[in-house]
Amino acid sequence: MPEVGRDRPRARRAYAVLRRGQARRTVFVSAYGQASTPTERLTAAFAAVRATLPKTRAVPLEVARCVDRIADDLADLFIELHTAQEAAAQKVVRTKQRQAARNQVRADQRRAAETAALDTGGER
Repeated sequence: MPEVGRDRPRARRAYAVLRRGQARRTVFVSAYGQASTPTERLTAAFAAVRATLPKTRAVPLEVARCVDRIADDLADLFIELHTAQEAAAQKVVRTKQRQAARNQVRADQRRAAETAALDTGGER
């Protein structure tokens, strides 16, 4: 026969976990729904994941695996985001370099035209 007295605290903890989970889900859905930009939605999702992380080291294996998978996914997403930001920054740098080169060529052409005008004007 199972010990009823020992199971009650475990059941209470389980119910408390369920209530906290539902409250966190409600907060997340509200914050995510109110977010108007991708950055705000990402922040809401990060906050929800962070709030849901287990606080103790003694977690069920399935929860530990889920946390590990989420961490791997976030690392991959960070690399993807960093690569995209780096590519965008390099594109801007290349555009500015081309623009500076064109401006330099135009300035050189103006100087050459001014010099040629002075040279031809002086010979007359």
